[in-house]
Amino acid sequence: MPGILDLRCDVSYEAIVKINKMFKGHAQQVMDAVWGSTYARYKHVIVVDEDIDIWDYDSVHWALSTRVKADRDVTILSRRAGQWLDPAPPPREKGWQGCLGIDATRPEEDYEYYDEEFPQTVADPDIVERVEKKWGEELEKLLEEQ
Repeated sequence: MPGILDLRCDVSYEAIVKINKMFKGHAQQVMDAVWGSTYARYKHVIVVDEDIDIWDYDSVHWALSTRVKADRDVTILSRRAGQWLDPAPPPREKGWQGCLGIDATRPEEDYEYYDEEFPQTVADPDIVERVEKKWGEELEKLLEEQ
């Protein structure tokens, strides 16, 4: 599959795929490939852009929070072949599962229509530096308390 940069597959039946998005619908095509090409039967497939660290759940969840519009980017497939060891389905449904796919890539094609770019959601480095200089010690204390 062209454009795949990295893949994280967990024993929790979840796959996170980092891609270099090449065309509209690319993330969906990647989801379909993961569901169709593996015996592992992943229930959840999350597709992210190249700027997301798939090995850091905070980074993945940031992409989910800032790039996903549920009615546009979430795919649900019912009654697909699944793992017998999956504890979620009731006994009579063993071997079947529902699948959840999330396109957490930048929806740039939605902005192209208006000749705009997807807004940058990463903090400006100058602002981050000023905030850290002013509030750095207090922020560290708050993080330690959590």
